[in-house]
Amino acid sequence: MALSSSLVSLGVLVGVFGLLALGLNVKFGYTGLLDIGHVAFFLVGAYTSALLVAPPASTQQFGDYILGWSWPWLPAIAVGTVLAGLLGLLVALPAIRLREDYLAITVLGISVILRRIVQSEGWLANGPDSLRGYPLPLRELFPLPGSDLVSALLFGLIIAVFWTVIAYAIARWLGERDGVGSTVVHGAVAVTTLGVGYVAGRLATRYETVGNPEPIDVRAAPDVRYVIAGGLVAGVVAVAGSVAGAGTVVLVAFLGLASLFSWLLGGVLLAAYFSGVDRRDVGMSVGLALAFVVAFLPVILVGGLAGIFGTVLLLAVLVYGLFSLGTGWEAVESSVGFARLIGMAAIWLFLLRYFVLSLVTPLTFRGVGAALAELIQNVLWLLKFTTAGVQFDYVRFLLALTFATVAICYYLLEVTVDSPFGRVLKAIREDEDVATSLGKNTFAFKVQSMVLGSAIAGLAGGLSAIHYRALTHTLFAPRVTFVAFLILVIGGVASNRGAILGAVIYWAFWKGTTDIAQFFPPSARSSVQALRLAVFGALFIVILYYRPEGILGDKGTQTGGGS
Repeated sequence: MALSSSLVSLGVLVGVFGLLALGLNVKFGYTGLLDIGHVAFFLVGAYTSALLVAPPASTQQFGDYILGWSWPWLPAIAVGTVLAGLLGLLVALPAIRLREDYLAITVLGISVILRRIVQSEGWLANGPDSLRGYPLPLRELFPLPGSDLVSALLFGLIIAVFWTVIAYAIARWLGERDGVGSTVVHGAVAVTTLGVGYVAGRLATRYETVGNPEPIDVRAAPDVRYVIAGGLVAGVVAVAGSVAGAGTVVLVAFLGLASLFSWLLGGVLLAAYFSGVDRRDVGMSVGLALAFVVAFLPVILVGGLAGIFGTVLLLAVLVYGLFSLGTGWEAVESSVGFARLIGMAAIWLFLLRYFVLSLVTPLTFRGVGAALAELIQNVLWLLKFTTAGVQFDYVRFLLALTFATVAICYYLLEVTVDSPFGRVLKAIREDEDVATSLGKNTFAFKVQSMVLGSAIAGLAGGLSAIHYRALTHTLFAPRVTFVAFLILVIGGVASNRGAILGAVIYWAFWKGTTDIAQFFPPSARSSVQALRLAVFGALFIVILYYRPEGILGDKGTQTGGGS
């Protein structure tokens, strides 16, 4: 499997756990409610959704469960989300008036009880065996482009959504660049919106005629309505192309360009973020990335016990060097902080792994053509290349669905946090007595926070049921809650962006250690994978000691004080 396909699957997990962390952030980050049983609501959302969409148990050969009403996925996930919120309400009403440790104990107990019920009661959700056999949404229509009208319409919808997002991103990106003239902005938008953007470009320079007339900045992004219209035109083209048998051409033209643009935009954003970095710091970050790769050469080239010992020794030297560099960072006189340097090194390491090291195996065993095909697949990551041709497969659709859900929830939470409701939650977190003295019903606000955060966790559970394709009680162990806490603390408590960033860092590390384990003999792989838990524990302690607010958190944030 190409590395891009592996990362797409990993991206779904990033989205699911990012959503789970967003729900926890509402409760813990913004309100200060210590919920160490957050996984209970994750479980409710997942099992409720799966049981509603599953066919009747009588039609399954090895399945025994309740419900089985063959519902569509959208209402099923909605019901799972609501039930998770109601469970949060039922837990909050008796326990939230008490001290914070009582709430933590209550919710932890609820999560353990629910998991044991699912595990032991065979009539409920197939007991200790996995709950499987439920259909996945629209699965029968993939891969796209298909041959029937329904597949063509779905193909057109996907192209329209992707192309609208890309066209809008290009318009906003160019519109915000200093020194970019209106001709470039309007020309780019006109092209990306298939001509419809010309009207938008004209509107971007119009003068207001109502009240005091003031010109609009010629570099401003065009009217979003016309960008959406351009996306709809792209969707119509995709439907027509699919019906006419030219769907593959349309797929490559639109999603191939979207893939290229994603790399371009990512590079521009990273360049802007690291704009103040001098060449010496760039060289240091590249050197750290290469040193990490070199550390694994003994186990790859030598193998055996000697190779393992050599790699472990080099890794120990690298860790000691990083520790010494970090403790004496002030003497380095760098243009960036030590944490930012490590972030740069991680980005270089990803690029090296994705665009260079991934080509070694196909080049060694199958030649230059296979390596080139792997490179093209990794660059055009929205496309799936198979012997049957170029396709848009179900995993990429699920990634788009998950990220769209996360984006909507993120936007709504950002609006909520900036609203009077969100400001009251933060006041409760900082000092509940002050909020009470100002006439706020803190009990009601904390209950609402518990319901909202639990409902978001239930929504994440519904998406996880689609991703896992089969549910078992082991997926909802108490450690899932602590993973969510770890994600939140790494990214930044009381920061929605931090919750997403923490999920990316956690699963990137998980994927990286899985790849590293493949270089070791089979007998040592389990030990290497188990070691990552210890590394994450150490990282957790370091972040709590040196940067308790997390990477993107506010230094003034205090957590846990409002319960």
